[in-house]
Amino acid sequence: MQKVILDVDTGIDDALAILYTIGEEHADLIGITTTYGNIGLHQATKNTLDLLNLVGETDLPVFKGSIHSLSDKEYIRREVTSRIHGENGIGNIEIESSTRKPESQDAVDFLIDSAIKYGKELKLICVGPLTNLAYAYEKNPEALLQVDEIVIMGGALTVPGNVTSFAEANIIEDAVAAKTILESNLPLKIVGLDVTMRTILTQKETEEWWKYNTNCSQAIAEMTDYYFKSYKERLGFDGCALHDPLAVGIALHPELAETLALNLLVNLEEPSRGHIIGDYEKLHDKNPTTEVCIQVDHEQFLAHFMQAMENILNI
Repeated sequence: MQKVILDVDTGIDDALAILYTIGEEHADLIGITTTYGNIGLHQATKNTLDLLNLVGETDLPVFKGSIHSLSDKEYIRREVTSRIHGENGIGNIEIESSTRKPESQDAVDFLIDSAIKYGKELKLICVGPLTNLAYAYEKNPEALLQVDEIVIMGGALTVPGNVTSFAEANIIEDAVAAKTILESNLPLKIVGLDVTMRTILTQKETEEWWKYNTNCSQAIAEMTDYYFKSYKERLGFDGCALHDPLAVGIALHPELAETLALNLLVNLEEPSRGHIIGDYEKLHDKNPTTEVCIQVDHEQFLAHFMQAMENILNI
């Protein structure tokens, strides 16, 4: 069983990624770290704790992380993010508030301590801005080098971005942190829009969740329906991309993706701030530390995802 830590900014697809990880028989989720992004840090942490309470995972530790990017003095939520994820980040559904608080240890120290403790047994899965990871790397780079792999949902190498024509949301939210991590020598796997926009969940699948008729399944189905609506309004198609769950899926089932080994650069200048691209000067490097996912077996992934969701929702 693969030990993993999820680093999340709990909006709707983060919530689905958390549930998927809990329901996946191959995953041993040892903790969740939170950050800003889809929503502010406080609400992202609350959403995470409330979601864990909803599915009875009341012992899984949650560690509060960064409140804003490395280059900003405060977090300002993008208007488009409110439309995609709702005012509360989880499709405006109302679920019972958890009485739990996050752990006293902060997210950065938990990442470092876990990397040292578990080493190659551990994968980090980061599905929000990379601020927590960048702080951890700056504080103890040798610790993060010990983990098996860091899987990042972020970027757009072969397709346009979803915030600007160049940049994907998680990367542009903290481009400085992204540059720190993506231009490091850490063992990275990038799960970007190149593959996440190929993994579409539709109402055909979520109809099953409504049929389970539990408090949990009803809430998650309602949340996902909100996500469907936002995709329909913005992009005009039926269904939603499983951005963050796919990062979990590829971390647990590497055979799902074809990858390109490549050293990356992150641009910090406008108008292409947040753009990731191959490092021209290192094209002949024989040992790139980053794998970029360029193809995915979306049908096989969806089968894994739906089975894991059944495991967690149909109880």
